[in-house]
Amino acid sequence: MHRMGRLRPDDVAGAAFHGTWIAYGTSKLANLLFTAELSRRLEAAGLPTMALAAHPGWNAQQPGRER
Repeated sequence: MHRMGRLRPDDVAGAAFHGTWIAYGTSKLANLLFTAELSRRLEAAGLPTMALAAHPGWNAQQPGRER
């Protein structure tokens, strides 16, 4: 889903996005970028901690499905 994301530094709130899936993809992209930066900082600080990110995939709630 992160590949659908479009980060715009001039619009971090995502006000310009009109598509639900684009907004969702953008949030997943932001999560991955945050995790990558956190991982970099943890390693630079010499801390024995890992920062990981994972997309849960489809589950029982299936976002976007009519209920």
